[in-house]
Amino acid sequence: MNEQEDEDLFRSPNILDKLVGGAFDEEESLRILRMVALTVQTLADWPSDKPFEVPYPTLAQRVVDRIALIGAIRHPGGGTAQQFPRSLPELMAYCRDVDLKDWAFMRLPRDEWISGRLVTPGSDTPSEVCVRLAAGMTGREAAGGEDVERLIMREIRNFYRDAEVADGYWEFLGAMIEQPVLTTSRRARLKLQPVGGLLLQDELLRIVYINVQSRYFDSSGRAATCGVCGLLMVADEGRWRCEVEVCPGEGRIAAGGILNRDEGLHHVTRPIRHLLVAPRRIASWRRANA
Repeated sequence: MNEQEDEDLFRSPNILDKLVGGAFDEEESLRILRMVALTVQTLADWPSDKPFEVPYPTLAQRVVDRIALIGAIRHPGGGTAQQFPRSLPELMAYCRDVDLKDWAFMRLPRDEWISGRLVTPGSDTPSEVCVRLAAGMTGREAAGGEDVERLIMREIRNFYRDAEVADGYWEFLGAMIEQPVLTTSRRARLKLQPVGGLLLQDELLRIVYINVQSRYFDSSGRAATCGVCGLLMVADEGRWRCEVEVCPGEGRIAAGGILNRDEGLHHVTRPIRHLLVAPRRIASWRRANA
């Protein structure tokens, strides 16, 4: 290697240059924040019977490493005035306890909607801003934590397209909006009735509907659906609370909206229920109650 080549090597951009240089700007900070949001969303739907331990999911580990490096480079020595999460537990606590406007170690855009916490205190569920940020990630950006919403919608489209009944996709979406929560018996009945011209397969239902986690059950093993958006409410210290922040159904439990754990409950996966099901059901409720 000659002297010129040696100089060029040391001038080549590396990850540290990106953290303190032009790449570490609002656009890059927002990309990292979307990675955090997608991590929060992924961990929120982690199966309750599956241990959460090292090695962490690829995206979770990547975003922790990225933030820890950013903090160390921008604020060497740390100190109470320059706090930043250094591990996955610290990052999850930060998402719950610190408003996005106070994430001083990042250079986030000053958009009005980028505010609030990524995790809703009390229920420890992803907030609305978290869901919106996660939905903005593409599979390529996530690199190990695919955009769940796009992945699911693509699989549904492919299911109907491959059977040459592409229009059936819309009927399936309608069924999903109409029935965001299923008991095991309802799920079995759904498989016996054609939806969009096709009988639904277990593989597709497993992609769309996930098992209900413990946070949705009270101490008696009961779950309640919201009287407005129809989604399951979170059992929060003896009271029911809708997990959708913008839903006007706080405390509204529809008649017949109580279900039991032993019925074997499944509900639509989080990004679909927050971004597709809830908005449409809330809009329908508002029109009916105008």
